[in-house]
Amino acid sequence: MHSKKDKWIVYVCQSKQSLQLGAGATLGAFVGLAPQNDVTICPAILSKTKGKGPSVRCIYQGKDDNGDASDGENEGAFKSSKSFEVNNVDSVEKVYVILTKYMNIKVSFLKWIFL
Repeated sequence: MHSKKDKWIVYVCQSKQSLQLGAGATLGAFVGLAPQNDVTICPAILSKTKGKGPSVRCIYQGKDDNGDASDGENEGAFKSSKSFEVNNVDSVEKVYVILTKYMNIKVSFLKWIFL
């Protein structure tokens, strides 16, 4: 689990094509499920997205295994495995999997039931 200083930034594509494919619902699912103290959700226009459906780009802003900051102040501390992009995020289930499996974020079970 991440410490309180660790943070994720999630960019959800809001291009015209993504909106037609359900990006508004994807943005809503991230806002509804992600804890505000661990994740910042930002609508964005992601360039050169691959695949079909809404795209999300997740960037980790915390510490690497050596305890170095990965916020750009210390080059080399940021690991490429801490940043990833997922395409075709068109359901609450997919958002839940991204948050819990790939970002190691604890999501309240009650939030998951009522979305």
